Amino acid sequence: MEEQFKVKTLGKALRVLECFNVHTPELGITDISRKLKLQKSNVHDIISTFEQAGYISQNPHNGKYFLTVKMLEYSFVINEYFGYTRMAYDVVDKLSEKVHQITFFAIPQETDVFYLHSAHPHERLAAFPYRTIAGEKCPMYCSALGKSMLAFGEPELMKKLEEVKKIRFTPNTILSQEALQKELIKVRQRGYSTDMGEHEYNLGAVAVPVLDRQGKLVAAISIYSTCETIEKNMTEYASCLKEAAFEIRERL
Repeated sequence: MEEQFKVKTLGKALRVLECFNVHTPELGITDISRKLKLQKSNVHDIISTFEQAGYISQNPHNGKYFLTVKMLEYSFVINEYFGYTRMAYDVVDKLSEKVHQITFFAIPQETDVFYLHSAHPHERLAAFPYRTIAGEKCPMYCSALGKSMLAFGEPELMKKLEEVKKIRFTPNTILSQEALQKELIKVRQRGYSTDMGEHEYNLGAVAVPVLDRQGKLVAAISIYSTCETIEKNMTEYASCLKEAAFEIRERL
């Protein structure tokens, strides 16, 4: 991996940062060392440098490290640069209240779906406890959002997916490229994609791509609920999603 970086030390430092995510927000030196197969002394020097600069802090109770709010500043810079907050978030919020379901807004990141925003109708808190999904990732091949991105994005996305080791999250997860290609043909024909318990048991979604005025993929939005609810309201949800995607497109 280091050979790909012009400045190898900086490359190692970036890999250390990438170890932190929503599933592992706190990590120790040993954790990172094992994950990256680096010397503990090397990892310690990198972590100490980030700590001195204010990007990482240590939990005094367990000795592990976590990213500080200084890292969060850059997310606001990125959101402002790309205009996601201005162009999409209120549309996604409004859609959630309209259909009384959870809605997601995400962008492609390599062969993953990267969630930027979620909206949760207040009356559904009892059925689906609130949690923000912003910052989380999901493989494209097993999500409605991802299949919309694959169907309407650049063909290179499917080629990259061939090199990805696919995980069977549920019995419904599509693993073969051939089966996925057939699914994407249907997605292009009807203009929306579905996930019927492919990533989480009995939970699914309907999604549509967000395209710019030149027809280039920008993002995707989805409605998320139980498989039973999705199947019962699929046509209505798809129509509402397409309207929302068009509204976002007009703001680009």
